[in-house]
Amino acid sequence: AAGLSVSKLVVPSVADESGEYSTEPSKNRGVFDTLIDEILEQGISKNSCIISLGGGVVNNICGVIASTLYRGITLVHLT
Repeated sequence: AAGLSVSKLVVPSVADESGEYSTEPSKNRGVFDTLIDEILEQGISKNSCIISLGGGVVNNICGVIASTLYRGITLVHLT
């Protein structure tokens, strides 16, 4: 796609006692570390762009990932 490399990473959602799904339990160090490892395996650089598709937890995690990996990397939130 025009010299672009696109990868999809998923923040896992978990069902609670009532059967409702939420990504809130995924706001933890283990998920963060897994996502960082997957991103680095893809060969991200400062010229890359992180696009988050989702709500609060997804945007929070992507914001922390972007600020941790490269200062000034492009980050786009789509909610």
